[in-house]
Amino acid sequence: YERVVTSDGSLRESYRPLLYTHIEAEGGDAVRREVFWPIYDSSRRGDSLTWRFLIWFGYDKDTTQSGSYGRTWLFPFWFSGTTKKGQNYAALFPGYGTIRDMYFDRIHFVLFPIWVEYDRGASSTWSVLWPFISKTTGEKRNGFKVFPFYGQMERKDIDKTRFVLWPFWSSGEYYNRNPGSSWMLFPVLGRVDRESESSWLVIPPFFNFTAGKGKLDYYRKINCPWPFIQIHDGKDWHKRYFWPIYTH
Repeated sequence: YERVVTSDGSLRESYRPLLYTHIEAEGGDAVRREVFWPIYDSSRRGDSLTWRFLIWFGYDKDTTQSGSYGRTWLFPFWFSGTTKKGQNYAALFPGYGTIRDMYFDRIHFVLFPIWVEYDRGASSTWSVLWPFISKTTGEKRNGFKVFPFYGQMERKDIDKTRFVLWPFWSSGEYYNRNPGSSWMLFPVLGRVDRESESSWLVIPPFFNFTAGKGKLDYYRKINCPWPFIQIHDGKDWHKRYFWPIYTH
């Protein structure tokens, strides 16, 4: 048994080894408990409570009010809780249910991965046999795919990408900070033509010829073939690598 009171008034009590630990801030506003750690631990701060028992997790923002923001998850099988907006949800994975505020705003599934829906912001996606067949609609994202045969995705004012028989053909058009286009016929040939650079790739990544444009017109990169011959030129630096003969 060990009992320690720190200079700031916090209390720590422990029954070693690993049996029980109790840590309490002065005034009792924050309390942490561990029992046979890492089997069980909990933390209370004010009226909020967070706890874990093996793979069972819980959180309650306000233990004095029923229906407050919180969650109870037995990962990865059971998910339930109440969102900050007061929306209740529950899911039994992989059978049926809805999960909210877990990476996406909403995830709904039926016999996952046979049918899945997920929302993020103003975009919604449905998928059959996830992740192979899907369609996305929204104000800023629109696209669909039947992987690996064909797919396209457009992000408003950012880019538009497409693939055919992935990974053999892919292409993109870019509209944002570094506008331009690119395409790749893998593993034979690729081309990048953007505002800041122009590149040819042959049997990537072995042969690469890149030249800077605009404010980066001083930049040059030649790999022929990588990694044995590398010639790189920057604004204030130069690299010469001819393996195994010479390096500078």
